[in-house]
Amino acid sequence: MIARYLLLFTLLYSSISLAANIGQKNTAKRELKQQTLLLNNTNPGSSIAIVYPQIINNNSSSNQLFNQKIKNFVATLQHSEIKHSTLTDTEKVDYQVIYNKNNLISIRFKIINSPAGAAHPSITFKSFNYDFSRNQALELSDLFPANSNYLQIIANHCHKILMNKTKKNPTKYFSTLINAGTKPITANYQIWSFGNGFIRITFNPGQVAADLFHGVSIKVPLSLFPASVENDKLNQLKNASQK
Repeated sequence: MIARYLLLFTLLYSSISLAANIGQKNTAKRELKQQTLLLNNTNPGSSIAIVYPQIINNNSSSNQLFNQKIKNFVATLQHSEIKHSTLTDTEKVDYQVIYNKNNLISIRFKIINSPAGAAHPSITFKSFNYDFSRNQALELSDLFPANSNYLQIIANHCHKILMNKTKKNPTKYFSTLINAGTKPITANYQIWSFGNGFIRITFNPGQVAADLFHGVSIKVPLSLFPASVENDKLNQLKNASQK
């Protein structure tokens, strides 16, 4: 009888320990290291550097897949965003990790182009959001049920914030740009990231403000989204922000 109780206790303890380890693994941050890719431009006097993250512990197939997909993403930046100017200039791609836990990661890339002789650099943004539980990149639509009005909610919030800014800085923000740039269409909300309790929308220069200014970011609180536009992924973000 005692041996049976000891066996049951051992099995119960093992189950609890396993669950705790799994939970810790799912909520822990993945340790990242910075990698730099140096490219040759068409002019010897120019330089191009792309800085991007890689997971240090890449023993798991999931981490290896993420590292490869980031490299593929960087390759698309190299061909679509880097200007490869014939002038002597400097270009750099840097990144910021906005969120990194609960099997999710959100990264925003900044593309900086400093042409020779220009008074100001040009800056644009790209984002990379990833779900390790599915081993797939996250689209904004993945956070919401199909055919829901989530874009309208995001658009209304961004439009309100930006129109208030026109009163304080009318030389930077223009209502005509804001009205067009915040319309609830997918093309306007391609650059997005997420953090504890919010989705951050980034508008590239010229979309909602004058080209001279280096983009505009608006935080959209997750609390704005009612239950009718929630799915499991959005709920996961909401619950994580409360921990």
